[in-house]
Amino acid sequence: MKILDPKSKNNTQMKIIQYTRHITTVLLLTLFSLASFAQDGVAQKVKKMKVGFLTEKLELTQDEAQDFWPVYNEYMDKKEAIVNKYKNNDDADAMVDQKSEEATLLKEYNDKFKKVLPNDKVGRLHKAEKEFKSILLKELKKRQNEE
Repeated sequence: MKILDPKSKNNTQMKIIQYTRHITTVLLLTLFSLASFAQDGVAQKVKKMKVGFLTEKLELTQDEAQDFWPVYNEYMDKKEAIVNKYKNNDDADAMVDQKSEEATLLKEYNDKFKKVLPNDKVGRLHKAEKEFKSILLKELKKRQNEE
């Protein structure tokens, strides 16, 4: 009867261990990729919901929508860039700088929105954005409480 010494592993055992490690690594990478994809999917779903919500609240005509959405998408891209710029910065001055940049951007795009929409619809846009954010936060809290 041959007793295996745990310190001296034969070639087959080494291959099995290496294979197991390789499979584990591949599975973990796949899971992280799927998690990332799922988050991207959620973000896309929220954007689609927001588009529908704003379109309904603003009662956009087809012509208004055609002129409005490119301007709004440009605005949101720039706003997202500002948020990402300050994302991991907890410095008080940086937080104020972020708010200042966002306010400047909003003022600039408020004027652009008024070129493609009537003033009352631009006002409704600002209210509808706040309302959508509030609904979204309530839904997130509700889902967290269910878990």
